[in-house]
Amino acid sequence: RLMTREHTSQKNITAESGQNVTLTCRWSRRDLKAQYVLWYWEKQFVPYYQHPSFKNRVDLQDRQMKDGGVSLILKDVTTADSGTYECCVVHEVREGRKLAILKTEPISVIHLKVISPGKSVEFSLALDAFSYCQSCLAVN
Repeated sequence: RLMTREHTSQKNITAESGQNVTLTCRWSRRDLKAQYVLWYWEKQFVPYYQHPSFKNRVDLQDRQMKDGGVSLILKDVTTADSGTYECCVVHEVREGRKLAILKTEPISVIHLKVISPGKSVEFSLALDAFSYCQSCLAVN
């Protein structure tokens, strides 16, 4: 039985070319035994082997996957790495010659934008009305 959060977390990351970025993903499962940790890019996934462009550039942040952490570190990013990354859990079930691959909805979605070094980055922070009201009510 797979236990996941009720909603998909979404995150935007901007990095300069050549930097390392952490693609965060967390999951929980009662027995903490994962068959696969699957990351796929631009709706392409291959559960048995890695895309050549990521070879020798991806590592687990915590190889022991303590507390359900399965975040990946993507090393030496380039502008070609820009895109949407989704973290899912995939579980294979075999029965004789039959194979079923069970895949969860994305646990987290990361939108990565890689820019050339030296270019300026502009970003803004916006609070929705609910967050704003909560902070107003917290002040007495």
